[in-house]
Amino acid sequence: MEEAVTALLDNDTIEGIDILSKEYNMDRTMVINDLIREGLRSKIKKRALELYTSRKITLQKAAEMIGVSIWEMLEIIKKEEIHIDYGIEELKEDTEPLIKQ
Repeated sequence: MEEAVTALLDNDTIEGIDILSKEYNMDRTMVINDLIREGLRSKIKKRALELYTSRKITLQKAAEMIGVSIWEMLEIIKKEEIHIDYGIEELKEDTEPLIKQ
């Protein structure tokens, strides 16, 4: 489903959108959609990592937020050089859905 949304953008942002539009031969709407999707993914990933490092969510929950497997999440954490503090309780919570299948 699509919905029209109105947003006021500053001139620098519009100029950047127009540059990308010409560079990639895309209309403004396509460029804006791509930028928003990319920004959302980045913000969600950042928030999931913040919540994980502050121990507010488990590794599995962080992976679900980002939309990756737990193994991919471990790679992200390694790449970001985040200490993995993974205990028995997290293991139980993360494997519970697998056991129920």
